Amino acid sequence: MDAWLEWLSGMEWQRVVPEVLGKAVGVLLGIAISWWVLFRKRLKYLDRLRRGDSDELLFQAHYLLPVEGEDGTVQLVFRNVAPRRTIDDAYDNPSARETLRQLARSTTLNAPIVPTEGRVGFEILNDAASILTGWLATSSMPRKVWLFCMTCEDRHVVRKECIRCFLFQEDELLRFADWRWCRDQDACRTALALVARRDAAPDCLLPPG
Repeated sequence: MDAWLEWLSGMEWQRVVPEVLGKAVGVLLGIAISWWVLFRKRLKYLDRLRRGDSDELLFQAHYLLPVEGEDGTVQLVFRNVAPRRTIDDAYDNPSARETLRQLARSTTLNAPIVPTEGRVGFEILNDAASILTGWLATSSMPRKVWLFCMTCEDRHVVRKECIRCFLFQEDELLRFADWRWCRDQDACRTALALVARRDAAPDCLLPPG
């Protein structure tokens, strides 16, 4: 006991107390800042969930399949061909992530294709295609020529906004250029129809209803 008292009496308390308090305040401040950052991040994710902004890349293929019992009628089927990825997971470059988000926000109902012109746009499109082809290399999907494009839903039309990377066949896409055929098949309200109509007849507008 005497040794402890002697050790304590020999300490320079005028130096120990400020150092201990300073380190304690630093630790508490670091914990508070970390908690605040995580809390703000959680609020941001919650807000995005409420707004429907998923910030995801979906990889899908389009198929026109005949309807059983209805001669000449087909249905448009979407099939996920690769696991979904977030933009942050798909693109290592922060500039590419922000550019893709900006391009996606610029899409509309009549122009759903993400504008990927130029060198930067090509790199963004090429990275998405590379992810898709990597998964398809070991899949059972038929080996044939597919068309590829990136689209984004219009915030004013749909609740959930995400970037969809579509695969479709040229002959099937061209069928959507015929408005009467689209109306008969009840498949006109798709981004695929808008893509074909814009390429086939840029001056035409989607009829109301």
